[in-house]
Amino acid sequence: MLNRYLFLVFVYIGMSFIFSCKHEANKKYKNPYLPNGTKAALIVIDSLPKNANLHSITLKKIRKVRVGRPVTIPYYNNRNLAGEPVIILRNKPIIITPGTDSFLPTRDIYVSEIPFTVNLPPAKAVPEMAFKNPNPSGFGYFNKLHGLRNGIVTALLEDKIGNIWICTASGISKYDGHSFINFTSNEGLVNNDIRCILQDQSGNIWFGGLGGGVTKYDGYSFVNFSVKNGLCNNNILSIAEDKNGSIWFGSLGGGISRYQKNILTSFTNKQGLINDSVNAIVADKKGNVWFGTSQGISMYNGHSFINYSIQNNISFKNVYTACEDKLGNIWFGTDKGLIKHEDSVFMQYTHAQGLVSDEVFNIMIDKNNNTWIGTHYGISKFDGSSFTNFTENQGLVNSNIYAMIEDRVGNIWIATGGGGVAKYNPYSFSHITESEGLSKNFVFSVLEDKYGKIWVGTWRGGLSVYDGKSFKIFTDRQGLPYNDIRSICEDRYGNLWLATFKGVAKFDGNSFIYFTEKEGLVNNDVNCIKEDKTGNLWFGTENGVSKFDGKSFTNFTQTQVFADNPVLCIVQDSKENLLFGTSKGLFRYDNQKLEGLKVGSELFQINITSILEIKGGNLLLGTDGKGIFEYNGQSIIQFTENEGLVSNNVTSMLQDKLNNLWIGTRFGLSKMAYDKWPFFEGKAIRDIEKTFLFKNYNYNDNFLGIGCYANAILQSQNGNIWIGTNGGLTYFNPAAETKDTVAPNIQITAVRLENDNIAWSKLLKNQDTVLKLSNGKVLSDFNIASISKWYNLPTQLSLAYNNNNIGFDFAGIDMYQPQNIEYQYRLVGLYNNWEILTKSSNVSYSNLPPGKYSFIVKAVNSDGFWSHECTYSFTIRKPWWYTTGFLLLALITFTGIGFLIIRFIYLHQLQKERHAFEKKLAVQYERQRISSDLHDEIGATLSSINIYAELAKSGEHLNNYLDSIRQNVNEVIRSLDDLIWSINPKNDSLVSIIDRVYAYAMPIAKAKNIEFKIENKTINFNQEISADIKNHLYLITKELVNNSIKHSACESILILFTGEKKSLGIVVQDDGVGVTNTFTNTHRNGMKNMMERVHQINGTMQVLSKPGTGTKVIIHIPRVI
Repeated sequence: MLNRYLFLVFVYIGMSFIFSCKHEANKKYKNPYLPNGTKAALIVIDSLPKNANLHSITLKKIRKVRVGRPVTIPYYNNRNLAGEPVIILRNKPIIITPGTDSFLPTRDIYVSEIPFTVNLPPAKAVPEMAFKNPNPSGFGYFNKLHGLRNGIVTALLEDKIGNIWICTASGISKYDGHSFINFTSNEGLVNNDIRCILQDQSGNIWFGGLGGGVTKYDGYSFVNFSVKNGLCNNNILSIAEDKNGSIWFGSLGGGISRYQKNILTSFTNKQGLINDSVNAIVADKKGNVWFGTSQGISMYNGHSFINYSIQNNISFKNVYTACEDKLGNIWFGTDKGLIKHEDSVFMQYTHAQGLVSDEVFNIMIDKNNNTWIGTHYGISKFDGSSFTNFTENQGLVNSNIYAMIEDRVGNIWIATGGGGVAKYNPYSFSHITESEGLSKNFVFSVLEDKYGKIWVGTWRGGLSVYDGKSFKIFTDRQGLPYNDIRSICEDRYGNLWLATFKGVAKFDGNSFIYFTEKEGLVNNDVNCIKEDKTGNLWFGTENGVSKFDGKSFTNFTQTQVFADNPVLCIVQDSKENLLFGTSKGLFRYDNQKLEGLKVGSELFQINITSILEIKGGNLLLGTDGKGIFEYNGQSIIQFTENEGLVSNNVTSMLQDKLNNLWIGTRFGLSKMAYDKWPFFEGKAIRDIEKTFLFKNYNYNDNFLGIGCYANAILQSQNGNIWIGTNGGLTYFNPAAETKDTVAPNIQITAVRLENDNIAWSKLLKNQDTVLKLSNGKVLSDFNIASISKWYNLPTQLSLAYNNNNIGFDFAGIDMYQPQNIEYQYRLVGLYNNWEILTKSSNVSYSNLPPGKYSFIVKAVNSDGFWSHECTYSFTIRKPWWYTTGFLLLALITFTGIGFLIIRFIYLHQLQKERHAFEKKLAVQYERQRISSDLHDEIGATLSSINIYAELAKSGEHLNNYLDSIRQNVNEVIRSLDDLIWSINPKNDSLVSIIDRVYAYAMPIAKAKNIEFKIENKTINFNQEISADIKNHLYLITKELVNNSIKHSACESILILFTGEKKSLGIVVQDDGVGVTNTFTNTHRNGMKNMMERVHQINGTMQVLSKPGTGTKVIIHIPRVI
């Protein structure tokens, strides 16, 4: 029994420890980029042409319409050859050294920087970039509606992380590709009207504004400089850093200041500067610093100013901007055009040489050493031989250009005076719309003829032809049968065949020749045209296929395949089989039999919108709603949006000269690079980091038409790809596109608690602060070591156990396709596995258990280049009951409790065994007692009866003997009655003893005329008494009563029962003659027996008596159970 209790206790302890441990769940991650293959084969469906319906055509049935004069619209070309620059032969410049002649020396002023903490404003998500219409060059822009501080943008900067800082007339906006963080004077800027910006070699960002001076921002705090600190002027127009790390400030009317190692030194015209209004500063590679002013140019070489002005025979005066190119030439933007300083010679470019405007306000040199010139009338790009001009006609939202920068991936960012900030990718898509001369913007079909002209079929706009200089437009007014041109095909003779809703038109350059149902065409609603290698023309219609050999039509209508089955595309493969894409699947015709594609056990009855035979002979099948299927002759693989396709509604496909695949859909364009082709060859690499199959382009990527059309994609002879969309004709050069090899710069931008943004900077100095969040929750008990720069994240964050709902915001900074950045993250300490890729840039974790955690995130761009991992570590502290001391105490307590439980069980079991043993002894004792009583009392009495019976036989004294026998028999009966009473468990109570004593003593006392009385003063009249004690008490009381009746000569006897709980007291008192000491001698048998009985039940007995005063016997039993 004891062993079973011990086993249960140890099981309890073991299970408690097991379930108190933390377990890590196993998570399975699905790779979302891996397609699965299914067996497929082409099976014979019908034999042809035995079921074909032949229809002959004769020349009499031909309808010919002479072409009318087309409408000609010139196409504006914004690229022009540059004229020869004007060479300015300058005179010898004026050299002035401060402190010489009449010029004053400089004065140094020590500045004590006083930083104050910046409360980082919350980030605001940026809507999609906007594009104006028309927009041939694809300029996108952000303005106030997107969250920009102001539409007047004055300066731009790309920082070392990749963020774009946008200075406006109302503050600064920092853009990370996903959101804006706006800074104003509320955050500590010296002024909201910021005109210039610089990031120095140490990473600090400097802002110069009108009216307040300069602000330095180190990512954590602001330091402001003004004339009070020794700055030359509070109106700062320009900032630059020289190669020694000195920061130069150009002001409006106050000259310049140089800041180096906490020393401000100012220069004005009193020290030799040519003019005190300094619009531009550039520090060249040689260590010289150039200043563009309102009166010419000053160059400072560290000792002297070298000044160029009208006095030196230069033709310009106002210099607005300056820049150094890769060759060390200095470019100046002036009120008289673009000035290049090369080898001590000034060269001037103006409107006469091709510049868009003579007032140049900004110059930027890109990575290819092209010069970008910003004016009040747009932008000019100068490549050394030609100017390409961009105005609002090319898509600029505003022509007032104040600043330009090139970011690390090649985008050009443009600050405008009222239109916000524009973004331009020089290698992106270009667009031709109605504004540029296209007849209609809905382009159904595109063809390049053998002369290199681009023919464009439109919806409701007829046919347009583009020769690079102008558009010629043909509609029904010029003889077309219908103005909707679905497909264009050029035959071997140079004739064009046009598919329309009203039959086919052949254009030979002079006339349109009509072919309709009247001439033998199977159906007038024609979707596509294909010329095979033998010269036959195939027409796919809404009700079958027609083949035209130049003399007659062969119509395929009676076969079940083409009956009521629109034919959407026709291709001839490398084996000269004809492939038909229909609304009921793919069919192949080898001039004898017609085969249908069977996938699994059923025909492949899916709407095939386009067919492409790729290098190697495999077929790609574009579908309407099911993505792309690749068929290799044995199996088929599906590629959908799940595998990265931009849309499942595929309309057109092309393999370019570099073997890349281009897929036009109803919702954008997808590209599969040639290096992804192992997937087509069954050699897929099962690695999530290498399976970005498709690169997608949509509205945000300047693919403005979005929706593509069937039969509307081609690559022209010059390498450009032309795509017909519902927004015009789009073209681009795929060879100019480069991979986005610059991996995103991943940054954790915010740490949230309870899904609320926290002002961590405020908490750093007040960590005992109680925070009340926007949701009403109250948080406290934070531990923070410091605040990180730029994003103000708490370092070594330690949270209380009940502050365990934490979230993170993060951003992969990449300006190429920021909307396509994807993320993977994990929380080490909770789950060690990476989550699946997601475009979501935030994550929250709730109810985290106490422990140490590291949140790790990384980003990947659309070309599959991964960023570094960004890690943020934090701790959730254990509650006090998880501390080592408490756990040790709990272990000791738990062990003690376990020990006590075991001891209790042991003692309980031991007590039970002892009680059982005592009961066994009691039974044995009772048997012995009964045996002794029977022997001592009843046995002796029976012996007496036997003796009296023998004596009675003599006949003498018979009556006396019979009376003695009767008395002895009664005595036996009484003894047996006492015996039966003593062994009956129902009598084991105090009331039973009282009743028994009363029943015994009352008749005897009455017979002696003795008053007998019993009083009970116990708490419980029904007090339970053990059988052994009951018998002893009864016999003791009985003996005392007998003594009083027989020997005391008393007149009254009182028995008093007292006690409480489990103890009992008995007092037997008479008013007799009393007793002597001799009577109390324990050697007397009666007294001896009573004393022994009292001792056996652990009691005490006291006899109180004096001669003549009666006798009082007091008995106390401490425990009666």
